[in-house]
Amino acid sequence: MADIHVLGGNKVAMHFAVPDENNPAGVPWSVALINSGQGGRTVLLEADGTAGRITAVEKAAIEAGTVFERVVILDLEGVGQTAAGRLAVLQNHHAITLAALTAELLSSLRHFGQVEEARF
Repeated sequence: MADIHVLGGNKVAMHFAVPDENNPAGVPWSVALINSGQGGRTVLLEADGTAGRITAVEKAAIEAGTVFERVVILDLEGVGQTAAGRLAVLQNHHAITLAALTAELLSSLRHFGQVEEARF
């Protein structure tokens, strides 16, 4: 399963594993992602996993919320003229995006799904 899919132009689809844990409200992070509308979708078409496509297994993981997809804009022109150089740039950006995305989702979904009965 690929974590980085370079698309047309400057678009790069990045995949991140979702923790198999619950948020503080007791809701699995995967369920919070799906039910909040922030996860469960991919911009990639399903095929064999090559040439800008993902496999059925990758698509199913995204739809289940166990993998999160984020499309980022990354200028690859003139960066890393060799395949190894481009790979290093992509992997570095993946790590940076993971850190930012983790903080963002932990903040926005921290209490997602908490339900309490009001007592008057």
